[in-house]
Amino acid sequence: MIPVEVREPNPRRQHFQNDLNNKEQRADLDIIQEIWDQAHIREQVAKQRVAQKYNKKVRPRRFQEGDLVLRKI
Repeated sequence: MIPVEVREPNPRRQHFQNDLNNKEQRADLDIIQEIWDQAHIREQVAKQRVAQKYNKKVRPRRFQEGDLVLRKI
């Protein structure tokens, strides 16, 4: 806060309730693991979509022992 806000009362400071704030912070910490899990699921879904889109364009090729192939170094 800037010094002017410290001297003059404002709604943010007047309506602040420390007990309620602590309770809300504990509630947020309790659900943070759930939020992380949801984000992880969304990340996996996005990766699967990218892989499926990429794999549509890949042509499968089968090689047998003795086939000549071009190797790039």
